[in-house]
Amino acid sequence: GSDFEYKSDSFFGRPALSSGFLHSWFINDEGLDNLGEDRRAVEPEESFRGRAYGRHRHITPFGMELTAELGWISDRNFLEQYYEQEWDQDKDQETRLDLKQYTGSGSWSVSGNLRLNDFFTQTEWWPRVDHYELGRALWGNRLTWYEHSHIGYGRLRTAEAPTNSVDMMKWDPLAWEREVEGIRAASRQEIDMPLQLGAMKLVPYLLGEAAHWQQDLDQNEVTRLLGQAGVRASLPWWRVDPTVRNELFNLNGLAHKLVLESDFLYADATEDYENLPLYDALDDDAVEFFRRRLLFDTFGLGFGDDVALRHDERNFALRSGMQRYVAAPS
Repeated sequence: GSDFEYKSDSFFGRPALSSGFLHSWFINDEGLDNLGEDRRAVEPEESFRGRAYGRHRHITPFGMELTAELGWISDRNFLEQYYEQEWDQDKDQETRLDLKQYTGSGSWSVSGNLRLNDFFTQTEWWPRVDHYELGRALWGNRLTWYEHSHIGYGRLRTAEAPTNSVDMMKWDPLAWEREVEGIRAASRQEIDMPLQLGAMKLVPYLLGEAAHWQQDLDQNEVTRLLGQAGVRASLPWWRVDPTVRNELFNLNGLAHKLVLESDFLYADATEDYENLPLYDALDDDAVEFFRRRLLFDTFGLGFGDDVALRHDERNFALRSGMQRYVAAPS
């Protein structure tokens, strides 16, 4: 195998930052993978195994940020066998290119990516354009504006079934895994009116989104309108004791802070989220991999079944309030 790391602080004589790494490792593996529990002897899908992995970020003097990633893996169990911590904790390994520029309280970006590993479910963008405006003051600081708009051609490519018998015995597509593609465009806007009432901060707000999918999960064209109105409240408490000192713990005073927060809201949408493609993944590849096994191991269900709605990751995201935020990642 081989590794290569690099870092530079200048570009054609101008201040800039360029850093990244490339990593590749290959092995002729004729043994069996030991992946724990009922996967102690799993036959690899490839005998010549490895990966090519790299990340690069370049910040130009023009305030633009270019990020490139390469993530090719020989087979579905390679990372779990040889890089378990990376498989469990690191971000997904993708092959993508992003160009981004920050503009005060906003930013814009153009991104594109390809799926090289057919054993993962990932979305390809050909390409995608995003624009954010977060926290811009309006009307003499009486109002605050948030916005996220994007458009792109997405292609949701689902994972192929395992070829080894051990994994195949407990592999079933998730409820939202469908091969769909098409244009998706959306604009989400929020207006806040912050009010300070003594120690308490109240923020009445209005949020709305208009979004269009060229294909839903049944490959029909759909437009969704989302509306939300609410009031956020926060009350901070704190106590400071400057007499607490300890050299061992590097203490020179001690502060305890607590913030009580609430969000009272009403929201509704013209389309059910269960009909929409999950172009923006909620889970990493590793979590999706084991969600497919939960159907058998945890819930005792079989092929073609789906877990109860309350255990569906989309429902969990909804109950956790992801839809309340303009900059929600999915």
